[in-house]
Amino acid sequence: MRIGLRSPIFLRKEPNTFTTGWLNSTEDGFFIPFLDFDGAGYEAVLEDVRFLQRRFDVGTMAVLVCDEQETPSGAVQGHYHAVAFTKFTLPELKELLSFSRCDEKYKTMWERTPERAHVLRLTAKRNADGKEFRPSMKLKEIVFANLPKRIASGAHVKCFSKLFGVPLAPRFGIDGSESIAMVNYPSLARRP
Repeated sequence: MRIGLRSPIFLRKEPNTFTTGWLNSTEDGFFIPFLDFDGAGYEAVLEDVRFLQRRFDVGTMAVLVCDEQETPSGAVQGHYHAVAFTKFTLPELKELLSFSRCDEKYKTMWERTPERAHVLRLTAKRNADGKEFRPSMKLKEIVFANLPKRIASGAHVKCFSKLFGVPLAPRFGIDGSESIAMVNYPSLARRP
């Protein structure tokens, strides 16, 4: 598996942190779904994942957590990412995102930066002084589904399996892709 590092240039005022992530674009021009849920209830995230699995033949998905807490009512909410591995065209991916309750700015990123694929953050966010204030993502749950008719990105499945220690390859028909793009990028993060 080959991992390529890209360094985008963003003109922003005072980025206070840099982080590293992997892109959802595949080497053959498709995209795998990444979803970003900020301040969401965990049950709502699982509802979205299961709905998208049924409606769009997404297959098994992983839910990652950055941080979460229990509310006074006993519900769990936090910052989550959902990752699917099956490949979609850009119009198909935009339709899938439109049916999700994930972050609205995440859904419409292509309108602001059409050349950029979605990025899933892998490292902790740090302030300019190096202090970590948003931890790296951890695997929360694998939401299994039937074997999808769609083909999955083999490079993304292999990378995820290595990063999180979860053997996912038997859950998909995978392509022969071997490379995945990583990116270091500035992030103007909101402090908790």
